[in-house]
Amino acid sequence: MAKGTDGSALYCIEVIVTHVPEPVALAAYEELDVPVFSVRPTWEGLEAIRLGFDKLKPWTELAPSLAGSIEMIAGCRFPRHFTEKDELTATCPECPADARIVVAGVSTGLCWSKTCDRPTRALDIYARINGVATLVAAGASDLKGVETIGPENGVRLERRYSSTAGTSYLANICECGKILGDMFVYGGLGSDEYVSSMTDPASRYIVCRNGHWTVIRRQILQAGANVSRGWHTSGLTGSASGLFDDPYAEYRIPGGKLEVRDPDEISMIFSRVIAQNRG
Repeated sequence: MAKGTDGSALYCIEVIVTHVPEPVALAAYEELDVPVFSVRPTWEGLEAIRLGFDKLKPWTELAPSLAGSIEMIAGCRFPRHFTEKDELTATCPECPADARIVVAGVSTGLCWSKTCDRPTRALDIYARINGVATLVAAGASDLKGVETIGPENGVRLERRYSSTAGTSYLANICECGKILGDMFVYGGLGSDEYVSSMTDPASRYIVCRNGHWTVIRRQILQAGANVSRGWHTSGLTGSASGLFDDPYAEYRIPGGKLEVRDPDEISMIFSRVIAQNRG
């Protein structure tokens, strides 16, 4: 185990010769909350190890008999690395409301307007929902207080009406003033044009149902990192993301009957459900 000048644990290196770490060892690493690397030395890989662990390739890229390898087996500090523990209810530092762990990042793309040549910025919220890594739209109805972290992430958010979705929601806005529709930014209709920013930090937060955002840590992406946005999406066009509740609960009809009084209202409901399904 490597320790700092104050004696605190910085990281651990587990050399695997005959067997992988026992459960008791993994539990101890979890308690220490430090990064843990496994090294599998071979005779062929000794020279590479002498040059430094960074010269070894991941175990998954090599046949076991060819060379030594290194893998991170616990304690990843990158904010977007979610574990089962992260999906458990967190404790809001400011109030007793239900809270979750999420990560906010920035994606960049191009404005859809032919008269605008500005690069656009969109706020991405990452979470683990029902065991699934999920990209949550910034304007999701159950994600309160996003306006407070928009400016600190350099993103412009405004409540706008979308004729495509038939409803108003908190949307990403280009500097030219055009709305960047959720279906294009997150929902697959051009979302491949948006890529995660390599210069903006990924910020890990505790966010509660009441909209209190408490930053845990921020981290800049390393050059060459693979940060695909191809995740499951939720919370499109102001629908619920499922962070705190069932995302379809607000659309279920008690007894299977619905009394329609406002055609615009039912159109909005159906457009939201369609948007959610496309995500």
